[in-house]
Amino acid sequence: MGKILKNLTKILMVPAVALSFTGELNGPTSLDVIGNPFSQPNVSVQVGKQSLEWYGSGDVNNDGKIDQSDLDAMNSGTSNYMSDIDGDGTPSTQSDKNLLAGYIAKTIPYLPGHWNELTTRDERKSWILKMRKLEDPRTLANGNWVCADFINQMTFDFYGLSNIEEFIQNEKNTHPNVVHSSKDNAKFNLPMYYFSTTNTSGISHSAAGILVGEDPLKFEDWLFFNYYNVNPIKPGDFDMDANHPVTMGLEAYYENQLTKKNEFNFISNLIKWELINGVPSGGTSGKSYLTLKNPNIIKVHVGNLEKLLVDNNGLPADQNFTPEFLKSKGYNSIPDTTKENTTLPITLTHTDRDTIRTSENHYSFFRDFVASIYSGGIIKSDSTTQEIEIDNLTPIEGLENTLPKDFRVYQNYPNPFNPSTTIRYELPSYTSNFKLEVYDLTGKLVRTLKGDRDAGIHELKWDGRNEFNQNVSSGMYIYRAFAGDKVQAGKMILQK
Repeated sequence: MGKILKNLTKILMVPAVALSFTGELNGPTSLDVIGNPFSQPNVSVQVGKQSLEWYGSGDVNNDGKIDQSDLDAMNSGTSNYMSDIDGDGTPSTQSDKNLLAGYIAKTIPYLPGHWNELTTRDERKSWILKMRKLEDPRTLANGNWVCADFINQMTFDFYGLSNIEEFIQNEKNTHPNVVHSSKDNAKFNLPMYYFSTTNTSGISHSAAGILVGEDPLKFEDWLFFNYYNVNPIKPGDFDMDANHPVTMGLEAYYENQLTKKNEFNFISNLIKWELINGVPSGGTSGKSYLTLKNPNIIKVHVGNLEKLLVDNNGLPADQNFTPEFLKSKGYNSIPDTTKENTTLPITLTHTDRDTIRTSENHYSFFRDFVASIYSGGIIKSDSTTQEIEIDNLTPIEGLENTLPKDFRVYQNYPNPFNPSTTIRYELPSYTSNFKLEVYDLTGKLVRTLKGDRDAGIHELKWDGRNEFNQNVSSGMYIYRAFAGDKVQAGKMILQK
């Protein structure tokens, strides 16, 4: 892992919060992020902090980036937990200043607290041991907590809990003797998880765990901690009997997939090991969203495409000019894609921007391609754009001189589309009740469009909005056109 991770982009300079979370303060946490034990969660944004406001980050002036102004702030006397660069518990020392200066000058590739960029197991172990010494959940307990409450508080302070104030109030209502605190929520920004264990007395117990190796399914790649000792524990210690299961879980605020409401839930069985004499007999993933490969090392590339000039002469009528159709006609319309460090498939999608019509038989548009790989709550992608000109279309005026013989509705174009699409239809005679309705996949009516009712060839445009002029979400929609007692339907995809 070390040699590969040394080549990582400085992701901390541009935090990938949008990929991991909703971005909404106290919004629900992504299940895919919960299942990614490798990466710094960056949940601090959701609990009301700046994206780099966590221990040892180097963002001393708390402006969301790490640069010379942070070193200037330290030299001017600013002292906070972001300025404890070496993690020794004393912020803004000369050692801290030296480390930050080296990072800004790019003579140091990453800081000790930049968890996602640490390249060895020893580096991760060193940093987590320093942070564990700075965390003491017993100071918040007032003698009322059991071990599970201590460990929950540890994971809140390290990993973070969205909407923690509501959680605390709920706990007070049901367990008045349990005293949690939001003071250090997401302070350390490290992926620490709750583990269920059994102590040597045969009683259910709790521990905290953090992955310092490469594979979350390998028991030996984890460090485990109890709440009253800063040193790691191991099978055979009081809090971890050598012949009982060790199970990974996490308290989180996320959208319940059944009720579609945001709720606090304990997610259990993320991983479970059966221990026999302290040795795991097997590690099983309890959730499909558990990351098994580190997504940070994945790379995806997409090639560029030259501008296309498509001559419509001789092509079948009513084409959408999809990449696949154009390729079948000999055009270079689908970019090459490659990937590194993964066997996961590449998803290639495209979005057509609004067309620019220069005449009745000529138009052009830009097609944006995105090649992406999804792993553990993180999307790695690359993109390219192709300009496409369509020439020698049949002029609409010419077609209108010949009245259609039947009612007909054509496939919308472009498709997929963003933000609008056009639907062409033909009426053989005047139709007083013509309309076109757009439905989502649940059967709910989204929009009713009224078009030209005279005999001839006409077009309707849908702008991706509902009856209340609100943008609708990405997905597939059904359109149904009514003319007298005749109905025709089609499918279209809004892709944002």
